[in-house]
Amino acid sequence: LQASPERGGVISPFRGAEGSSDAPFVVRGYPGEEVIIDCGGRGHGPWAFAASYVLHADLEVRGASALDRGGALIDGEHNVFQNVTVRDSDWAASGNCTGFLLRGRDAVCHRCVAIDNYDRDSDHWNSSNYLFYPEGDEQTLYIIDSYSEGSVTGFKIKHAGNGRVVLHGSRDVGSGSGWAGIDDGTTVRFNTFVDNSSGFAVGISDPNDYTRGDMRMEHNTVVHPRRAYNHQGGYGSDGDVVVRWNVLVLGEAPGADEGDPHFTWVWPWEDAPPAGFLVSDGNCWYGPGMDTGFRLGRDTGSFADWRGRGFDGASTFADPMFVGDTYALDPTSGCLDAGERIGAWE
Repeated sequence: LQASPERGGVISPFRGAEGSSDAPFVVRGYPGEEVIIDCGGRGHGPWAFAASYVLHADLEVRGASALDRGGALIDGEHNVFQNVTVRDSDWAASGNCTGFLLRGRDAVCHRCVAIDNYDRDSDHWNSSNYLFYPEGDEQTLYIIDSYSEGSVTGFKIKHAGNGRVVLHGSRDVGSGSGWAGIDDGTTVRFNTFVDNSSGFAVGISDPNDYTRGDMRMEHNTVVHPRRAYNHQGGYGSDGDVVVRWNVLVLGEAPGADEGDPHFTWVWPWEDAPPAGFLVSDGNCWYGPGMDTGFRLGRDTGSFADWRGRGFDGASTFADPMFVGDTYALDPTSGCLDAGERIGAWE
Protein backbone atom coordinates (compact mmCIF):
# COMPACT_ATOMS: atom_id res chain seq x y z
CA LEU A 1 0.00 0.00 0.00
CA GLN A 2 1.05 3.61 -0.58
CA ALA A 3 0.18 6.33 1.95
CA SER A 4 -0.32 10.08 1.52
CA PRO A 5 0.25 12.57 4.35
CA GLU A 6 -2.57 14.39 6.12
CA ARG A 7 -1.84 17.89 4.90
CA GLY A 8 -2.78 20.17 2.01
CA GLY A 9 -6.45 19.29 2.34
CA VAL A 10 -5.87 15.52 2.48
CA ILE A 11 -7.57 14.10 5.59
CA SER A 12 -6.82 10.72 7.12
CA PRO A 13 -9.69 8.26 6.64
CA PHE A 14 -9.46 7.46 10.36
CA ARG A 15 -9.91 11.04 11.58
CA GLY A 16 -13.01 11.22 13.76
CA ALA A 17 -13.73 7.49 13.46
CA GLU A 18 -16.12 6.42 16.21
CA GLY A 19 -16.50 2.89 17.42
CA SER A 20 -17.63 1.49 20.76
CA SER A 21 -16.44 -1.11 23.23
CA ASP A 22 -18.91 -3.57 21.68
CA ALA A 23 -18.21 -2.62 18.07
CA PRO A 24 -14.75 -1.07 17.65
CA PHE A 25 -13.60 0.36 14.36
CA VAL A 26 -10.96 -2.18 13.23
CA VAL A 27 -8.18 -1.74 10.65
CA ARG A 28 -6.02 -4.86 10.34
CA GLY A 29 -4.19 -7.14 8.01
CA TYR A 30 -5.99 -10.21 6.75
CA PRO A 31 -4.99 -13.29 8.82
CA GLY A 32 -1.94 -14.93 7.32
CA GLU A 33 -1.10 -12.02 5.04
CA GLU A 34 1.61 -9.39 5.53
CA VAL A 35 0.43 -5.81 5.14
CA ILE A 36 3.11 -3.17 4.58
CA ILE A 37 2.30 0.52 4.22
CA ASP A 38 5.26 1.88 2.25
CA CYS A 39 5.33 5.63 2.74
CA GLY A 40 8.32 6.10 0.46
CA GLY A 41 9.53 9.14 2.40
CA ARG A 42 6.41 11.10 1.37
CA GLY A 43 3.61 10.15 3.77
CA HIS A 44 2.79 8.36 6.99
CA GLY A 45 1.00 5.35 8.31
CA PRO A 46 -2.34 5.30 10.18
CA TRP A 47 -3.29 8.51 11.93
CA ALA A 48 -6.46 8.56 14.04
CA PHE A 49 -7.19 12.10 15.29
CA ALA A 50 -10.17 12.70 17.60
CA ALA A 51 -11.12 9.04 17.23
CA SER A 52 -12.62 6.54 19.65
CA TYR A 53 -12.45 2.75 19.95
CA VAL A 54 -10.19 2.29 16.92
CA LEU A 55 -7.95 -0.79 16.70
CA HIS A 56 -5.05 -0.98 14.25
CA ALA A 57 -3.49 -4.46 14.17
CA ASP A 58 -1.10 -6.65 12.19
CA LEU A 59 0.34 -3.87 10.02
CA GLU A 60 3.80 -2.54 9.17
CA VAL A 61 4.67 1.06 8.28
CA ARG A 62 7.93 1.88 6.50
CA GLY A 63 9.65 5.10 5.51
CA ALA A 64 7.27 7.69 7.01
CA SER A 65 7.99 11.40 6.64
CA ALA A 66 5.26 12.85 8.80
CA LEU A 67 6.23 16.45 9.61
CA ASP A 68 5.69 16.97 13.36
CA ARG A 69 3.64 13.84 14.01
CA GLY A 70 4.35 10.10 14.17
CA GLY A 71 4.72 7.44 11.54
CA ALA A 72 1.61 6.06 13.29
CA LEU A 73 -0.57 8.15 15.62
CA ILE A 74 -3.60 7.68 17.88
CA ASP A 75 -5.48 10.51 19.56
CA GLY A 76 -8.89 10.58 21.22
CA GLU A 77 -10.30 7.85 23.46
CA HIS A 78 -9.72 4.10 23.81
CA ASN A 79 -7.52 3.59 20.75
CA VAL A 80 -5.05 0.73 20.28
CA PHE A 81 -2.09 -0.30 18.16
CA GLN A 82 -1.52 -4.06 18.45
CA ASN A 83 1.19 -6.01 16.63
CA VAL A 84 2.00 -2.94 14.57
CA THR A 85 5.54 -2.19 13.35
CA VAL A 86 6.87 1.25 12.39
CA ARG A 87 10.39 1.46 10.99
CA ASP A 88 12.70 3.81 9.11
CA SER A 89 10.78 7.04 9.68
CA ASP A 90 12.97 10.01 8.78
CA TRP A 91 12.26 13.73 8.96
CA ALA A 92 13.70 16.74 10.78
CA ALA A 93 14.28 16.34 14.52
CA SER A 94 12.80 19.82 14.94
CA GLY A 95 9.52 18.19 13.84
CA ASN A 96 9.77 15.43 16.46
CA CYS A 97 10.60 12.49 14.21
CA THR A 98 9.04 9.45 15.89
CA GLY A 99 7.66 6.02 15.08
CA PHE A 100 4.57 5.83 17.33
CA LEU A 101 2.89 8.90 18.83
CA LEU A 102 0.32 8.32 21.59
CA ARG A 103 -2.17 10.94 22.76
CA GLY A 104 -5.59 10.90 24.36
CA ARG A 105 -7.42 8.81 26.94
CA ASP A 106 -6.44 5.13 27.21
CA ALA A 107 -4.15 5.06 24.18
CA VAL A 108 -2.32 1.73 23.95
CA CYS A 109 0.60 0.20 22.07
CA HIS A 110 0.59 -3.56 22.73
CA ARG A 111 3.29 -5.82 21.30
CA CYS A 112 4.37 -3.11 18.90
CA VAL A 113 7.80 -2.82 17.25
CA ALA A 114 9.63 0.42 16.41
CA ILE A 115 13.03 0.33 14.69
CA ASP A 116 15.30 3.09 13.37
CA ASN A 117 12.88 5.99 13.53
CA TYR A 118 15.04 9.14 13.66
CA ASP A 119 16.34 12.15 11.73
CA ARG A 120 19.27 10.84 9.67
CA ASP A 121 20.86 14.30 9.70
CA SER A 122 20.77 14.96 13.45
CA ASP A 123 21.44 13.22 16.76
CA HIS A 124 19.08 15.61 18.61
CA TRP A 125 16.96 13.93 21.31
CA ASN A 126 13.71 14.96 19.58
CA SER A 127 13.97 11.74 17.55
CA SER A 128 12.34 8.73 19.21
CA ASN A 129 10.74 5.38 18.50
CA TYR A 130 7.77 5.93 20.86
CA LEU A 131 6.52 9.34 21.99
CA PHE A 132 3.96 10.01 24.77
CA TYR A 133 1.93 13.25 24.95
CA PRO A 134 0.19 12.99 28.38
CA GLU A 135 -1.45 16.40 28.20
CA GLY A 136 -5.16 16.31 29.05
CA ASP A 137 -7.23 15.46 32.11
CA GLU A 138 -7.80 11.74 32.67
CA GLN A 139 -5.35 10.76 29.93
CA THR A 140 -3.42 7.53 30.47
CA LEU A 141 -1.03 6.30 27.80
CA TYR A 142 0.24 2.72 27.77
CA ILE A 143 3.08 0.95 25.98
CA ILE A 144 3.05 -2.72 26.95
CA ASP A 145 5.25 -5.66 25.86
CA SER A 146 6.71 -3.64 23.00
CA TYR A 147 10.14 -3.38 21.37
CA SER A 148 12.38 -0.47 20.39
CA GLU A 149 15.72 -0.35 18.61
CA GLY A 150 18.10 2.16 17.11
CA SER A 151 16.66 5.65 17.68
CA VAL A 152 18.09 8.59 19.62
CA THR A 153 15.50 7.86 22.33
CA GLY A 154 13.58 4.63 22.67
CA PHE A 155 10.59 5.68 24.82
CA LYS A 156 10.03 9.37 25.51
CA ILE A 157 7.62 11.86 27.11
CA LYS A 158 7.00 15.13 25.26
CA HIS A 159 5.17 18.19 26.64
CA ALA A 160 4.45 16.55 29.98
CA GLY A 161 1.01 17.43 31.32
CA ASN A 162 -1.55 16.21 33.81
CA GLY A 163 -2.02 12.80 32.18
CA ARG A 164 -0.22 9.58 33.14
CA VAL A 165 2.19 7.27 31.34
CA VAL A 166 2.72 3.52 31.82
CA LEU A 167 5.67 1.71 30.20
CA HIS A 168 5.59 -1.98 31.10
CA GLY A 169 7.33 -5.16 29.98
CA SER A 170 9.09 -3.53 27.02
CA ARG A 171 12.64 -3.43 25.70
CA ASP A 172 14.95 -0.98 23.97
CA VAL A 173 18.22 -2.03 22.35
CA GLY A 174 20.86 0.43 21.26
CA SER A 175 19.01 3.76 21.35
CA GLY A 176 20.76 6.76 22.86
CA SER A 177 18.42 6.69 25.86
CA GLY A 178 16.20 3.74 26.66
CA TRP A 179 13.77 5.92 28.61
CA ALA A 180 13.70 9.74 28.64
CA GLY A 181 11.32 12.10 30.40
CA ILE A 182 9.57 12.87 33.65
CA ASP A 183 5.89 13.36 34.42
CA ASP A 184 3.80 13.05 37.57
CA GLY A 185 2.20 9.64 37.90
CA THR A 186 4.46 7.88 35.40
CA THR A 187 5.46 4.27 36.01
CA VAL A 188 8.31 2.54 34.17
CA ARG A 189 8.29 -1.09 35.31
CA PHE A 190 9.59 -4.51 34.22
CA ASN A 191 11.40 -3.15 31.16
CA THR A 192 14.85 -3.93 29.75
CA PHE A 193 17.27 -1.34 28.35
CA VAL A 194 20.37 -2.65 26.58
CA ASP A 195 23.48 -0.85 25.24
CA ASN A 196 22.20 2.71 25.69
CA SER A 197 24.07 5.93 26.41
CA SER A 198 21.59 6.33 29.28
CA GLY A 199 19.32 3.58 30.54
CA PHE A 200 17.07 6.10 32.30
CA ALA A 201 17.29 9.80 31.42
CA VAL A 202 15.06 11.81 33.75
CA GLY A 203 14.36 15.29 32.47
CA ILE A 204 12.46 17.14 29.74
CA SER A 205 13.18 20.10 27.50
CA ASP A 206 9.89 21.83 28.41
CA PRO A 207 9.65 21.81 32.24
CA ASN A 208 6.36 22.66 33.88
CA ASP A 209 4.34 21.92 37.03
CA TYR A 210 4.04 18.25 36.06
CA THR A 211 7.77 17.50 35.78
CA ARG A 212 8.61 17.86 39.46
CA GLY A 213 8.21 14.37 40.82
CA ASP A 214 6.01 11.42 41.74
CA MET A 215 7.46 8.99 39.23
CA ARG A 216 8.32 5.29 39.62
CA MET A 217 11.08 3.31 37.85
CA GLU A 218 10.95 -0.17 39.35
CA HIS A 219 11.88 -3.77 38.46
CA ASN A 220 13.76 -2.75 35.32
CA THR A 221 17.02 -4.17 33.96
CA VAL A 222 19.67 -1.83 32.52
CA VAL A 223 22.53 -3.59 30.73
CA HIS A 224 25.83 -2.00 29.61
CA PRO A 225 24.81 1.67 29.44
CA ARG A 226 27.17 4.63 29.41
CA ARG A 227 25.14 6.02 32.30
CA ALA A 228 22.76 3.68 34.05
CA TYR A 229 20.70 6.44 35.69
CA ASN A 230 20.90 10.00 34.35
CA HIS A 231 18.91 12.58 36.31
CA GLN A 232 19.08 16.15 35.02
CA GLY A 233 19.23 19.07 37.42
CA GLY A 234 16.05 20.44 38.96
CA TYR A 235 13.63 17.65 38.06
CA GLY A 236 11.65 15.74 40.64
CA SER A 237 12.34 18.36 43.29
CA ASP A 238 8.76 18.57 44.58
CA GLY A 239 7.88 14.89 44.71
CA ASP A 240 9.22 11.37 44.92
CA VAL A 241 11.27 10.13 41.98
CA VAL A 242 11.64 6.47 42.91
CA VAL A 243 14.37 4.25 41.42
CA ARG A 244 13.84 0.94 43.17
CA TRP A 245 14.31 -2.82 42.70
CA ASN A 246 16.22 -2.44 39.42
CA VAL A 247 19.29 -4.32 38.14
CA LEU A 248 21.83 -1.88 36.68
CA VAL A 249 25.00 -3.27 35.11
CA LEU A 250 27.91 -1.34 33.57
CA GLY A 251 30.03 -3.01 30.92
CA GLU A 252 33.15 -0.88 31.47
CA ALA A 253 35.01 0.34 34.52
CA PRO A 254 33.41 3.57 35.77
CA GLY A 255 35.26 6.86 36.10
CA ALA A 256 34.89 10.39 37.45
CA ASP A 257 34.98 12.51 34.28
CA GLU A 258 31.97 13.50 32.20
CA GLY A 259 32.76 11.10 29.36
CA ASP A 260 33.35 8.10 31.62
CA PRO A 261 30.78 5.39 32.28
CA HIS A 262 28.72 6.12 35.39
CA PHE A 263 26.34 4.17 37.54
CA THR A 264 24.59 7.44 38.42
CA TRP A 265 24.78 10.90 36.88
CA VAL A 266 22.48 12.89 39.13
CA TRP A 267 22.17 16.68 38.94
CA PRO A 268 25.82 16.71 37.82
CA TRP A 269 26.33 20.49 37.73
CA GLU A 270 24.80 21.28 41.11
CA ASP A 271 27.06 21.91 44.11
CA ALA A 272 24.60 20.47 46.61
CA PRO A 273 21.40 18.81 45.33
CA PRO A 274 18.65 19.10 47.96
CA ALA A 275 17.67 16.15 50.09
CA GLY A 276 14.45 14.32 49.36
CA PHE A 277 14.23 14.69 45.57
CA LEU A 278 15.17 11.06 44.87
CA VAL A 279 14.41 7.68 46.45
CA SER A 280 16.98 5.14 45.25
CA ASP A 281 16.94 1.83 47.11
CA GLY A 282 16.53 -1.91 46.75
CA ASN A 283 18.58 -1.90 43.53
CA CYS A 284 21.31 -4.29 42.44
CA TRP A 285 24.34 -2.53 40.94
CA TYR A 286 27.19 -4.29 39.16
CA GLY A 287 30.24 -3.45 37.05
CA PRO A 288 33.99 -3.90 36.84
CA GLY A 289 34.50 -1.64 39.87
CA MET A 290 32.52 -0.06 42.68
CA ASP A 291 35.09 2.45 43.91
CA THR A 292 33.84 5.29 41.68
CA GLY A 293 31.14 6.13 39.15
CA PHE A 294 28.33 7.26 41.50
CA ARG A 295 27.95 10.97 40.80
CA LEU A 296 25.78 13.31 42.87
CA GLY A 297 26.12 16.98 42.06
CA ARG A 298 29.77 17.76 41.38
CA ASP A 299 31.03 14.85 43.45
CA THR A 300 31.81 11.40 42.06
CA GLY A 301 32.52 8.62 44.52
CA SER A 302 32.18 4.96 45.34
CA PHE A 303 29.13 2.87 46.07
CA ALA A 304 29.92 3.39 49.75
CA ASP A 305 30.00 7.17 49.24
CA TRP A 306 26.66 7.04 47.41
CA ARG A 307 25.15 5.12 50.31
CA GLY A 308 26.67 7.60 52.72
CA ARG A 309 24.59 10.33 51.06
CA GLY A 310 21.41 8.41 51.93
CA PHE A 311 20.85 6.33 48.79
CA ASP A 312 20.61 2.55 48.27
CA GLY A 313 21.10 1.58 51.89
CA ALA A 314 19.23 -1.69 51.30
CA SER A 315 20.73 -2.30 47.84
CA THR A 316 23.45 -4.70 46.76
CA PHE A 317 26.50 -4.69 44.52
CA ALA A 318 26.50 -8.17 42.99
CA ASP A 319 26.83 -10.11 39.73
CA PRO A 320 23.29 -10.63 38.33
CA MET A 321 24.38 -13.84 36.52
CA PHE A 322 22.06 -13.27 33.58
CA VAL A 323 20.58 -16.27 31.80
CA GLY A 324 20.86 -15.72 28.03
CA ASP A 325 19.62 -12.60 26.29
CA THR A 326 16.35 -12.59 28.23
CA TYR A 327 18.37 -11.09 31.12
CA ALA A 328 16.49 -13.26 33.58
CA LEU A 329 18.42 -13.94 36.77
CA ASP A 330 20.13 -17.19 37.64
CA PRO A 331 18.60 -18.83 40.74
CA THR A 332 21.89 -18.22 42.57
CA SER A 333 22.15 -14.55 41.53
CA GLY A 334 23.03 -12.03 44.19
CA CYS A 335 20.47 -9.68 42.62
CA LEU A 336 17.39 -11.77 43.38
CA ASP A 337 16.35 -9.40 46.16
CA ALA A 338 15.91 -6.74 43.47
CA GLY A 339 13.25 -8.92 41.84
CA GLU A 340 13.11 -11.36 38.94
CA ARG A 341 12.78 -9.81 35.51
CA ILE A 342 11.62 -11.92 32.59
CA GLY A 343 10.31 -9.58 29.90
CA ALA A 344 7.88 -10.23 27.10
CA TRP A 345 10.72 -10.32 24.59
CA GLU A 346 12.27 -13.65 25.54
